Amino acid sequence: MAHLTEEILQAFVAGNLNAQTEAEVMEHIAHCDSCAEHFADLLAEENLITPPPDLKKEVLEQTLYQKSAVQTIQKVSEKAREKQRRFWIYSAKVGFAMAASLLMIIGMSADFPKRAEPAAIEESAYVEKKDSYQRKNAISGSLQKVSGKMGDALSDFLAVVTRTEKEERD
Repeated sequence: MAHLTEEILQAFVAGNLNAQTEAEVMEHIAHCDSCAEHFADLLAEENLITPPPDLKKEVLEQTLYQKSAVQTIQKVSEKAREKQRRFWIYSAKVGFAMAASLLMIIGMSADFPKRAEPAAIEESAYVEKKDSYQRKNAISGSLQKVSGKMGDALSDFLAVVTRTEKEERD
């Protein structure tokens, strides 16, 4: 399209064009720098409106200062992962505490020899002490094995949780 004439631009400024011609003029002005500059020169100062004083602030708040949807989704995902991580750590602690409690209950309920009368102790003191030491050693060995297995299971569990967190971050 050729450049707009002075008469068409003045009619546009005065609002004397039909809707179709007005749309064509606006489209041409949007694409033609020369006609846009000429149109701006024709506008009288009284035809222009003054923007509100806080327009710049409102525009910046709605565009530049506002977080993007991607940032918001990432923040929500991070919070969910942190919450899940805290849940797994808490669950591991509770599981470990329960296992330790069970070990203590088993250790306390072991069948220890009952106390005998003082005369009987003197007769079989050596045998009872030997049996007592053997039982204590057996219980101690069992507790060490169980606690070792629990420690290994807890370490494996925490390794899986840590690996899962790293995979989610990547």
